[in-house]
Amino acid sequence: MMSCSGSRRRGVGFAGVVLACVTLAAGCSESPKREYAVPKNLCGLDVPQALYEEMFLPGKKIYHQLHGSWKEYKTDSPTCKYMVDGMPAVSFTPSWEYSSEKGYPDPLFQARRRSVSESKMYKAKYETATWPRGAASVMRCLREPSSKSGADRFMVVVSMANADLENIDGDRAHEYFGKLSEAVMEEVSKKIKCPKP
Repeated sequence: MMSCSGSRRRGVGFAGVVLACVTLAAGCSESPKREYAVPKNLCGLDVPQALYEEMFLPGKKIYHQLHGSWKEYKTDSPTCKYMVDGMPAVSFTPSWEYSSEKGYPDPLFQARRRSVSESKMYKAKYETATWPRGAASVMRCLREPSSKSGADRFMVVVSMANADLENIDGDRAHEYFGKLSEAVMEEVSKKIKCPKP
């Protein structure tokens, strides 16, 4: 006949083994890490790294595609894209726009194209709207007459490609991307010379 104390000891021993296995498995399964270095600047702009590093998600290798140059802003707008492990990660798209073209110079219109329900304006120096994966900002700027263009707005869209920020909610995304977009536009304003009307 088996005593109660013996049965209890076996139960405790079995529970200990299970607990040890669970603990070992938890220790071995680590969350993904970022193994590459976050870019020192964002698409040629001296934006503080702390404002954008969270957009660069875990992965092993990063690849940077840059088209155009800030030196050629009169005729072209430099666009850039960051790929992590071969997948799109962060995109940066500046463009000259016309206030007469319905919708396009309006950052909220751009945000709503990406997220109708979660887009909203960010109150700051520049016209900025955010959504859970990015922001669009506009600065008033007449394109130089030599460009033979009547564009009078310069827009920048900064966004994450395939994922939201971790543990994100609407307010946090709004504040994060709003601050980032404002910092981007401050640097853009140093690169672009806006002639007086």
